[in-house]
Amino acid sequence: MNPADRPLPGPGAPHPGRFLASRVGLFLSVLVLALLLIEGGVSLSSGRSLFRPRPQASPAGRSVRLGTDAERQSAALAGAGRLRGHADPLVGVMLRAGEDQLTLNATASIAPNGVRGRPAPLPAEVAQHIVILGDSVAFGQGVNDDETLAHQLELLLAQVRGPDVLPIVATTVAVPGWNHRNSAHFLIDHLGSLDPDIVVFLPVANDLTDTFGVTEGGHRALLPDPAEPDPWLSVHDEPLLAYIDHSVAAAQARGVTLDLGDDAAGPHALNADLSAESQRRYDDAAGSIALLSSILKRVDARLLLAYPEENDYGWTLRARLLDAAIDVPSVALYTSIPHAYRLVGDPHPNAAGLSFMARWVAEDLLQRGWIDEGAARPLPPIPSGTEHHHARELEPAQVRERAAQSATAARGALQAAIDLGQGRGLHQIYGGLNPDGSLSSAFAAVLAPGETVGVALAPLAGLSQLYPLQVAVSLDGAVVGELTVPAAGQGRAVFRRPAGVDARLPVEVKLSPEMWGVTQAFGRSQVASCRLLALASSQ
Repeated sequence: MNPADRPLPGPGAPHPGRFLASRVGLFLSVLVLALLLIEGGVSLSSGRSLFRPRPQASPAGRSVRLGTDAERQSAALAGAGRLRGHADPLVGVMLRAGEDQLTLNATASIAPNGVRGRPAPLPAEVAQHIVILGDSVAFGQGVNDDETLAHQLELLLAQVRGPDVLPIVATTVAVPGWNHRNSAHFLIDHLGSLDPDIVVFLPVANDLTDTFGVTEGGHRALLPDPAEPDPWLSVHDEPLLAYIDHSVAAAQARGVTLDLGDDAAGPHALNADLSAESQRRYDDAAGSIALLSSILKRVDARLLLAYPEENDYGWTLRARLLDAAIDVPSVALYTSIPHAYRLVGDPHPNAAGLSFMARWVAEDLLQRGWIDEGAARPLPPIPSGTEHHHARELEPAQVRERAAQSATAARGALQAAIDLGQGRGLHQIYGGLNPDGSLSSAFAAVLAPGETVGVALAPLAGLSQLYPLQVAVSLDGAVVGELTVPAAGQGRAVFRRPAGVDARLPVEVKLSPEMWGVTQAFGRSQVASCRLLALASSQ
């Protein structure tokens, strides 16, 4: 929509999550922003890959803990959770309106429509609207309302454009834990009320995980995702990370150190793009971007992809978009976010880190001519120690080369076996492993190339009603047989890959039990079927 055609809001007319600072407040906010840009460059060190860390022993402050049944019941009675269900199952969850205390004592206000509020009122005049779309990075996990990417971008553009142009209103439309589908469909569902002229979408590596549900207490729930071909295969980081945490603690109690480095645990299956499950999810992510771009064009709005940090996910997604001829402009932000620009004990960017992201996005939007430059004042200078952390957009050939290098490295790191006791191959699990090491309603993993796959399963105590249990075994997307889990002992079998499949390619394994039961582990109820004893490919 042309901003000049937008009707003026009536006096006191509500607009979800949109406000604009007074002149004095704007001046003070810009001053704070400039200080953040300068302060951020004082102390730098390289940071690890962002927003979907490889499953490993959790660093300090990042221990994964799933709520117990007692905590869930208490939260339900108190209504303490910050989530609520969305009417669209493709969105899953939204934020509960009101004040919400976040990590590190940062406070976020939530508007009635479930998006993050603003620290100042809307302008009385017509404005050009920018939406910052995504998950916890776009949301501003761990920072206050006046430190988010959207707010800092709005302040920067007001500073450099001056007062005599159409004002910019930037709105955060993001929920921590959203994937690509959730973000896109929330915006599409609420396009009329959000009414963006520009959407800046931040793709991050956990975009490939399943949609979250919500418990009766307003917290995340790992429910079946209706958008996935097999909703019983739950693909989330939390259960595997919880299993790793418990395993590391148990090993340390025995005086043993588990080797969870990439050499032993293998590449991250979900982002490695080595087998059908990962490849399909990349295709879905590209499809969400294509859909969003198409819908926005219908209302004369623009889409910009802003990659927060260079990583395997970003290169592979870019290559997917190129291969599918999905032409959406993009801007690269960090090569790797330095520790000085991350939250303490958490990989998300802090206020200073977000200030540089805002600067680079502002620069890109102005250079594209998507925003009237107005007074064309210079953007605040980047400290000399920071500019070298700014990533640059790659040519298509370079993108494809980076993506190919990523896949080659992942293929070379693949393990032929998953050994839960030793931690070998743990990164290669897509989903279906409970925190206690039992298998859930479905399990999937990727193994190094081989002609056959051996599987060994055992029954679980307390679920005698399930056994003998038939478990369908699929290799490379085709069911190749069944394995029977007896009431006592174990079931073992070797399965050959489907005819016509190149045995030099990685093999994707899926285990689908005919039924399951409910057990408790670490005070939490879970769906469980059996125990994995061995899973290995061989020539």
